[in-house]
Formats: sequence, structure tokens, C-alpha cells
Amino acid sequence: MNSKSLSLVCLEVRVIELAVLKRRILDSVGIDPYENSLRGQFIFYLSQAFGIQFGYVFGHRLYGPYSKSAERSMSEYLRYSEQADLVAKETEISSENEERVKSLTNFLEEISRPGSNFDNYLEALVDLHFLAVFSLETVQKELVIKTLRRERPKFKEKSRLLTKAWNLLEDYELIKRKLTD
Repeated sequence: MNSKSLSLVCLEVRVIELAVLKRRILDSVGIDPYENSLRGQFIFYLSQAFGIQFGYVFGHRLYGPYSKSAERSMSEYLRYSEQADLVAKETEISSENEERVKSLTNFLEEISRPGSNFDNYLEALVDLHFLAVFSLETVQKELVIKTLRRERPKFKEKSRLLTKAWNLLEDYELIKRKLTD
């Protein structure tokens, strides 16, 4: 098997995994990850933070965590969604991943409640998580929030949103504190 056909096999597996994620979690919560590409990127980033591994590597870009390979998989899913969704209906997931799926579903339900601006909240969550886990040496609430407010003008006047997002990340143990506030 040459490397080109091997990469097509891997891509097909990822497309099916995305279909399973969409069917098991996002449809039940009423979230369309393909409504815009940033939303999809952020949801797949969060999925990996919850331990549902797709194997995507994320870097931080202007609008938050971004993965070129996740973008390609989303495009492939949109092209082959009908076939992928049929396979996803028959796909079982492990009991270990079932717990992760439940936790992610609860998390997404919590941030998509009426009255919340889902996309802003989601963006704040993934930005805070990325900074806390991958960018800064210490996970200190005030330092991470201050850094995000400085680097992302969109969040400059959003202290309450950022504090609420940080607290939710802690509640779900997605941020392990290295220093106490």
C-alpha cells in the first residue's frame, strides 16, 4: 500500500469519527459544528481536551486553536456526510469513551443554554484552555485571563465571561491548577 492510499484510509477513519461525534453529541445538544469552520475547530479541540482523541495537532491562531488536518477532515465529512453518517449509526464506542462523550455532552449543554452567546463562550473557553495548558508556564487564573484580554481585543472588556469560562473549565477538571490564585 502506498502512502497516498494509506492517508486516504486514515482520512476516512477520521471522517467516520467526526460523524460519530456529530451524531452522538452535537445532534443531541442541537449544535451544528459545520455552521462555521471556527465552531467546528473549537468543538474538535474541546473533544480532545475531554480525552476523545482524533489525533489532531492544534496551534494557536488569530481566532484560537486551529488544526489544518481538522479543517481537511471537516471538508471531507461535508463531502461524504451521507455515507459517513450511515457508518456512524452502526459504530459502537468503548465504555471509556462513552463516559467522555457524556461529559462533553453535559459541558456543551451547559454552554448552549438560552441567553448565552454560544460562539463567544466557546471561543473564550478554548482560548483560555489553550493558554493555560500549552502556552503559559503557570496555570494562574488571573495571569491567563489578563494575557487573553491583552492579546485578543475582542475579550478586553469581557472579564465576567472569561471568569465564568475559567470556572467552568475548572469544574470539568480541564485545567489543572499548578499554582493557587
